Parts: sequence; structure tokens; C-alpha cells
Amino acid sequence: MDWKPIGRKTVLVLKAAAYAVAVTLAAHFLMTVAGGLGLVSDLLVLAGTAGVAAVLAVNLLLGRFFRPPGVWLGWRYPRRGPRSFLGGAALGLLMSAATILCLAVSGQVSISLESAPIAYAMRLPLPMLALLPAALWEELVFRGYPLSALSRAAGPTVSAFATALLFALAHRAAGPYPLGTVNIFLIGLVLAQLRLGPGGLPAAWGAHFAWNATLMALGAEVSGLELAPEGIVYAATGPGWLTGGGFGPEAGVVTTAAAVLAMIGLLRTGMAAEEGEPGR
Repeated sequence: MDWKPIGRKTVLVLKAAAYAVAVTLAAHFLMTVAGGLGLVSDLLVLAGTAGVAAVLAVNLLLGRFFRPPGVWLGWRYPRRGPRSFLGGAALGLLMSAATILCLAVSGQVSISLESAPIAYAMRLPLPMLALLPAALWEELVFRGYPLSALSRAAGPTVSAFATALLFALAHRAAGPYPLGTVNIFLIGLVLAQLRLGPGGLPAAWGAHFAWNATLMALGAEVSGLELAPEGIVYAATGPGWLTGGGFGPEAGVVTTAAAVLAMIGLLRTGMAAEEGEPGR
């Protein structure tokens, strides 16, 4: 038996694990320092900016041990970045809007504004901007270098399932919602398909951001977190298995259907994970 390929794959898996641990510890350190100095008051902004800064710092300090970040972080085609981001955002918006629309039309949830629409709309830009670095940080740590290394070691299918599972387990802290964990796993698969497809990480980042932003703008909880600004009330009146209860729509079967349909759509349109990554 030729042990060299096995050895190379093992090293790649260990590098993926070491990288994830390094950026997580660096992000925690930066959050602690920034929080202690009072530099950022918003926890979401603090987590996102500290996480992205941690990735940049680790890449700078440990770059000699890893492949060039352009390909291995999923940013294969920089010139296509904005277009890929918008394409992913369109999918995320479609998934989240369809989920809320189905729940609202069927009478399972109610959404009401407590202020004038224009006044509420003016409160949205800052919370939405806060979601951008948060979504980018999660994409980099789950579907950046670690996914690339696992893809080289075990193939895109295994890497997509492994990172989606870790992504789902990381969100379990929001509460005991088994279907929420399952649905975030499915959403993680959708994001991995986008990340390994032609759109790369910008597409996954756009979809992730748009999903969170749409839920927030409509007043729904995002993975158990209430992020919407004042002026809107989202009330789940139907059963928890359908509406997601206190976790938000992500813990309901409507999201399950949306994620499955998105995966099927990506596979049928050729936007899903490719065998291998260009330029590696």
C-alpha cells in the first residue's frame, strides 16, 4: 500500500483543524481586547469584525504553511466577486422571503409595523451592515480554507457534509431545537454548494447575508437571536414544528423545504459544487 497519499490527506485534515482552531482563538482574543477597550458596543459587529480580522491575521502569520488564500479561501475570481455576491444574495433572499411568505399566507405567523414604514426602513441600514462582517466571518471559518483542505483530502461531497455538520452544531447554543439543527445543516449544504461552485465564497457570503438580513428585516428571530430594530412585531401563532417557535423560521419544516428545493435548483442549474477547484 502506498502510504504517501494517505499521509498527504491526513496532513490536509490536520491543517484544516489547526487553521480553524487558530482563527477561533484569534477571534476570541480580538473580541476580548476590543470589548475591554470599549471600541465596539454592538456584539454582532464586534464578533464579525474580530472574526474577519482574525482570519487576515492568521493568513498573514501562517501564510507560508498554506496555499495562496485567493483559491483556498474561495475567492477564485476576484473580478467576479460583486456579481457572485449578488447572485448568492438573490438565492438567499428568495429562500427566506418564500419561507416567510408561506408562513404568513397560511396564517402561521403575523407581521405588523408599529411605526410608519419609512421610519422603520430608516432603522434598517445599520443593523443590516452589521450582518455583513458576521456572515463573512462564518463563511471564512466554515467554508474558507478548512473546506478547501478537506475538499482536497476527501472530495467536495465529504467536505460539504463535514463543514455543514460543524456549522449546524455551532448554532445549537441558541437552544434545544432539533429541527433547527437539521435545517441549519441543510442550509450549510446549500452554502457549501455555492462556495465550491463557480460563485465561490462571495456567492456563499451573499446567500448567508441575504438570508439573515431578510429574516431580521421582517422581524423574525435569526437562529434564536432577536436582531430586528424597534418598530416591527413578528408573532408565530402556529405550531413550533411549522413556524420554528422561539428559534425563528429556521427551526420549521417550511425552511426544510426551502433548503431542499434550493439544493435541487443548484444541482439542476450547474451552480453546485464542482469536482475540484480551479487554480489549485
